Amino acid sequence: MLSFAWQDIQIAHIVRKYLWKNPSICAKIHIGMPAYIIGVIGGKMKLYQYIKNKQFRKRIVSAGLVAAMLLAFPLADGIETGKFEGLTVYATSAKDKRDKAQSDLDNANSQISELQGIQNQINSQLSDKAQEMASILTNQQLLQDDMDDTQNQIDQAEVDLEAAQQKEAEQYAAMKLRIQFMYENGTSDSIWTAILEADGIADMLNRIEYVNKVYDSDREMLNNYQATVQQVADLKSQLEQQYADMESMQASYTEQQTALEGVISDLKAQSADYESQIATAQNLANQYAQTVAQQNAVIKQQEEEAAKKAEEQRKAQEAAQQASASANTSSGSSSNSSSSGSSSGGSSSGSSSSGSGSSSGKDAGGGSGASGIGSAGYLTDDSNNPSSSVSGSAIVSYACQFVGNPYVWGGNSLTEGCDCSGFVHLVMEHFGISSPRYSQSFASWGQPVSYNNMQAGDVVVYPGHVAIYMGNGCIVEAQSTSAGITQYRSVNCHTILAIRRAG
Repeated sequence: MLSFAWQDIQIAHIVRKYLWKNPSICAKIHIGMPAYIIGVIGGKMKLYQYIKNKQFRKRIVSAGLVAAMLLAFPLADGIETGKFEGLTVYATSAKDKRDKAQSDLDNANSQISELQGIQNQINSQLSDKAQEMASILTNQQLLQDDMDDTQNQIDQAEVDLEAAQQKEAEQYAAMKLRIQFMYENGTSDSIWTAILEADGIADMLNRIEYVNKVYDSDREMLNNYQATVQQVADLKSQLEQQYADMESMQASYTEQQTALEGVISDLKAQSADYESQIATAQNLANQYAQTVAQQNAVIKQQEEEAAKKAEEQRKAQEAAQQASASANTSSGSSSNSSSSGSSSGGSSSGSSSSGSGSSSGKDAGGGSGASGIGSAGYLTDDSNNPSSSVSGSAIVSYACQFVGNPYVWGGNSLTEGCDCSGFVHLVMEHFGISSPRYSQSFASWGQPVSYNNMQAGDVVVYPGHVAIYMGNGCIVEAQSTSAGITQYRSVNCHTILAIRRAG
């Protein structure tokens, strides 16, 4: 049965570093091929001269197995974060699809807004034309009423003209009768007859005055009737001219009405066309929104799987560390251990008590001694304390404004709801800081910060979760559907995989 000694771990780390620098080899290696690994180790480290040593050969094999175990973790990390060229990052496809659908959705909404603006302009024109049409129809009705009244006046004028002409004819006939009577019963010198036959001066004057009055009266009556006939005829002519003008105006109104009806018909057709375009664009927008929701669901599932894988990796690393410690103990108690092995075992013990900082920081304890710190080496390196262009307290103050608002998976609103990565993303966006939209992507965002240098406003990444450190050991976060956005949980509520600070 193989036992793992500290030398095995050291050799495994050397192998891992070499393979990590050569991803093309990593992509070809299968964990179940320790012989291939041993060949690479021997080729690069010139260890074949020691193969004859049985115990060392056994360690070589055990080191290969440990290397394979350790290699599996960064290899998986590399595949997950896209470090290996030619390997597909599983989240990229969903993210790209989501971002493409979101871009299409934004474009569709912009198009809908533009189409609605044009349609509103057309509807406004329709309203104006409808009012213009109503005015024309009203004027037509008023004009028709005036035409009807004028026609009635023309009809009355015809009746009055006919009556006046009749009176004129009657007066003319009567005057002719009187003249005829006077002519037949007198002489052409009737005035002299009146003078001669008069009984006196007075009688003579009366006779002469009577003859003149009859003549003047007939002439005056005839003139009056003729004037009346002329007035009635003039009135009729005037009314007929007015009626003709009204008919011309009515024809103009009819032409305007016909033209307006054509314009209104065209505007209605345009409005209907834009309504159809809006409906089509809205249908596309609904499809894009559905795609965004579907891809958010895929991303959420992938993040959960990544968190689960990260936790499995952490547990596997702890198991490897325990196996290493057991191998150290076994190696130290063996009477066949070489002085070199004993020296290495002592070094192992010392390294273990100090947090194993030289082993790429992959043990779960962390160099600071605080529990729940992940494997990133910079977490235990207190030289990692970068400056930031944004006030951390300002970030926390802004983030805390939304405490109590709902958690909505895939949401993009700090007021109506968002998830953990959306919360951090939107807060950073408020300060003009570009950031990813996925929790695990924050592990490589910004600048690394050690655990001991963590400050308010720093982003803390957990397996499948991300939050903002607010100071005093607490975080502000979009916690869960049931809790919403909160600010009471400890920063050590989960294993800390990364601490990052905005540039």
